[in-house]
Amino acid sequence: MTAYGTQENHARLPNFAGSLSQIFDGSGLAVYVCDADGYIRYFNDAAAQLWGRQPEIGKDQWCGAWKMYDQRGAPVAKTDSPMARCIQSAGPIDKEMVTIERPDNSFSQLLVHPNIFLDAAGKLAGAQGILVDVSQPKETAQHSSVFSAIVESSDDAIISKNLQGTITSWNKAAQNIFGYTAEEIIGRNINTLIPSSLQGEEKKIIAEIRRGKKVDHFQTTRITKYGKHVKISLTASPIKDINGQITGVSKIARDITDHLAKEEALRENAERLHLLNTVGKSIAEKLELQSILQTVVDATTLTTGATTGQFFFTKVNAKGEPVQTVACCGIDTSGKNNTAVPPYDLGKYFYELCPVLIEDSSAEVYLRGESKQPLLPTGLSNTKSYMAMPVLSNEGIITGALVFAHESAGAFDKDDLEMVSSIASYASVALDNSRLFEQVSALNNKKDEFIALASHELKTPITTIKGYLQILQKKETDPAKEQFLAKCLIQVNHLNKLVGDLFDVSRIEASKLQLSFQEVGLPALVSSVIEPYKYSHPSHTILFKSEQEALIVQADKPRLERVLSNIINNAIKYSPDANKVQITVEADAQYARVRVKDFGIGLSKEQQQKIFTRFYRLEGAAPVSGLGLGLYLSKEIMEKHNGKVTVQSEPGKGSEFAIWLPL
Repeated sequence: MTAYGTQENHARLPNFAGSLSQIFDGSGLAVYVCDADGYIRYFNDAAAQLWGRQPEIGKDQWCGAWKMYDQRGAPVAKTDSPMARCIQSAGPIDKEMVTIERPDNSFSQLLVHPNIFLDAAGKLAGAQGILVDVSQPKETAQHSSVFSAIVESSDDAIISKNLQGTITSWNKAAQNIFGYTAEEIIGRNINTLIPSSLQGEEKKIIAEIRRGKKVDHFQTTRITKYGKHVKISLTASPIKDINGQITGVSKIARDITDHLAKEEALRENAERLHLLNTVGKSIAEKLELQSILQTVVDATTLTTGATTGQFFFTKVNAKGEPVQTVACCGIDTSGKNNTAVPPYDLGKYFYELCPVLIEDSSAEVYLRGESKQPLLPTGLSNTKSYMAMPVLSNEGIITGALVFAHESAGAFDKDDLEMVSSIASYASVALDNSRLFEQVSALNNKKDEFIALASHELKTPITTIKGYLQILQKKETDPAKEQFLAKCLIQVNHLNKLVGDLFDVSRIEASKLQLSFQEVGLPALVSSVIEPYKYSHPSHTILFKSEQEALIVQADKPRLERVLSNIINNAIKYSPDANKVQITVEADAQYARVRVKDFGIGLSKEQQQKIFTRFYRLEGAAPVSGLGLGLYLSKEIMEKHNGKVTVQSEPGKGSEFAIWLPL
């Protein structure tokens, strides 16, 4: 390192000043020397680096800095610098803080230590100044202050400890979460906060830290000062010294108790909604009264965790009398009639139609007005928890009650009550539907009874009329009258077929349709059914093909003829612009099939789904005779044969019906 100045300058200074050059030329300590007039006579490299410039020896006075400011930021003239005041007062200045600005506009804070020295005669010869850059320590202190403020203002607990588990720092949030003040907990082991069953966690965390690894978002449980367990999310990082050695652990703990509770509430709510949806669908699928009651009480008892559950329901019988039915869950009803006689007056058990929730029937008294709240029977000998929900009709009248009981206190809460309320609403709708279904079923039964009676009563006069017409036809010789009689017979036969269809429908609905099975040659049977159509419907050519000459099936021959006639009739009726019908008999290992293909108006997908229902007539088709029973009867007859009738069709391209018979 080179000192700035000449031997002449140095010679004019006392030997002390000259010795400074020998000492500080290679030193990292910033030093400079001024004579008694304040002119700089010496400075080393460290001083020049602090100033950011090289002052001129003998010309620059008092200080080598470009600009200087006091601690308030006010400019300081060089004549007021610590060095100037030291020389002027002939006394040292102790550790004065100044800020210097360099030509590149960078700044540093310096501690300046100027002190005088005397010549051999004891007169003032000059002063040396020692400059110490304190910018970095101050910035570090500022960063430390900011960091401390962040730590103290954090909502997360920030804790440090050594590798032995001794707590060394503790912020305000840690106190809020765990209850201990810093004075109470610092110096104690971290196991103070860890439940005994989880002490092994700490060893695993320390093992990870010793390997230099970070533990991220580890969810666990800790104990507060007051014994309360809190759920936390824990992040642990290693603390290293200046040599990179791991000396401790920094932990950030976030209280996630509320967060987990909210997640659990959302999960439970989703489960309840799913359960409600499932129960609602299950109930909606039921139409029979007792099935609805049992489904509701079973599902709700399971959902609420009740020991017993009952569904009381009151309906009015055909005589206008109230009859009460009860479905039970968790109660042994074997050998008992599930109908209460006389029925309970459900209205008196619900004040203003409000549900009843009793958490502990033995500890509290529940009043309605001045009298004790009456409770419906629970089927439990020692009821502690009780919950009852009225079930209302569309008119707002109590028609039923859901009652649940548990032998432990506090078994039910408001969430259970809300759940039961929703299920009761579903049940109310289902019960109304059941009542409508019963009414419709009753009307339908009366209709079926009427059809059966009417068809049966019509059979006799039609048979009589047909007999007289046949007698007259045989005796009549007048061709004109004979033609009229023939037409009358055709219409009577048609009427007889319609009545027969109605009669068969009534027998099918009553499950009284009887079949008489025998061996039938299928190709021969089809051929015999086709034959009359060659004369009665000359507009259509019937093309018949059989893959096997002898194909024997077990069938009721008259019923099978009727099915074939129905399908062939439809093929002709619904293809008025075509001139042919194709009929094919075929078989595989399991089934014999008769395929009847027409080239008529065809069927849409929607029509194909409805074509086999009772009284269905094609919409948009030209008017044709019939009641819409032919395909319904054909389907029912084939199912009695353990077979089926299928259809393939496209609008405008015709249809193909297939009769399937098992082999």
